[in-house]
Amino acid sequence: MFKVETGIPVPQVGDRRKLGKYGFGRMKDGQSIFVPHEKVGGPAYEAARKYAKRNGVTLTCRTVEGGLRIWKLS
Repeated sequence: MFKVETGIPVPQVGDRRKLGKYGFGRMKDGQSIFVPHEKVGGPAYEAARKYAKRNGVTLTCRTVEGGLRIWKLS
């Protein structure tokens, strides 16, 4: 039998999609994230490219020592 719970808020529709796995939706201009063991052309890069196009923002990615860094420019 499953436990019945009260007071658990329902997540807003689209919250997960807006933030996604990498949290691009939380980034402000000039901020960056580091994704270890990634490179340009990998899954994080593709997610950033798609997010930027879908949301009209500018993100740039560079392979750095140890992984990939993604900056939000605007």
